[in-house]
Amino acid sequence: MTEAGTARRRIAAVAGIVALGLCLSATVVVVARTAGSDEAAAKPVASASNLAAEDSDVLSEEQARARDRAQLAAERARLLGLQPPAPADEVAPAPAVTGDVDCAVIKCVALTFDDGPGAQTSQVLAALAEYNAVATWFPLGEMVIDNPDALRAIAAAGHEIGNHSWSHPQLTALREKDVDRQITRTADLIAEVIGVRPTLVRPPYGSVSRRVNGELARLQAPIILWDVDPLDWRYQNTDRVHRSVVRQTKPGSIVLLHDIHRTTVAAVPRILRSLAHRGYTFVTVSALYGNSLQAGRAYTDRRADLGR
Repeated sequence: MTEAGTARRRIAAVAGIVALGLCLSATVVVVARTAGSDEAAAKPVASASNLAAEDSDVLSEEQARARDRAQLAAERARLLGLQPPAPADEVAPAPAVTGDVDCAVIKCVALTFDDGPGAQTSQVLAALAEYNAVATWFPLGEMVIDNPDALRAIAAAGHEIGNHSWSHPQLTALREKDVDRQITRTADLIAEVIGVRPTLVRPPYGSVSRRVNGELARLQAPIILWDVDPLDWRYQNTDRVHRSVVRQTKPGSIVLLHDIHRTTVAAVPRILRSLAHRGYTFVTVSALYGNSLQAGRAYTDRRADLGR
């Protein structure tokens, strides 16, 4: 064979090897892309499963797939400028209820927030609005001084506002005139800020006595305590607060929370989602009792009333 012929054969062999390498590379890319697509397709299911586990409302594989299909349909509708359809298994937000509601017929719960308003109150309001939920707030006078706009936002959103004293003292350790001052000064300020004078009172620490109750009766104030306490001020852990509230809540419960704690604020959307999934309607304290609260009487929940 001539030298030129040998060179041509070598060039052809090299070209063949390069072509084979390119084919193999293309195959690897296709496989990788396919694997990536499979992984991406699996992620929504995993996400739905994690969400379900978080709330202890476990979805079946079929339900998870239905949710994923609905999410894809919603995204397509959004891109087309259409109204996104609601996911098939999504729990409808509970209706906002502030007045006429029969809590002997439906499952009611009253969420309450103490010690604010604070820097994160707006986040709680946003979460409540997402579920069309109403709540009752027991602000401190000294906090209202610093955050009057936050109190106005609470009132504008249709929530109920009570009175948690001016500076959070233990009322049972005060003289009657000092109890009067703590409550009246706060009520005057709230009336000045939102134009409505609060009547409900939550004594700091839930500390009451016959003497304090008598003074609050004179001030025409019903006394609002609670039956669900996740101790969010002590255990500042979002998961623990969420689990504790969901585990303790029964129809007619009054839930004690503090919107001044970041961990509690983070737990509120999860609490709303879990309780809504269980069929609860979120009402104000006054609505829980059919607007029949009596001055000087202490209320912890309506469960006994409902026989539950």
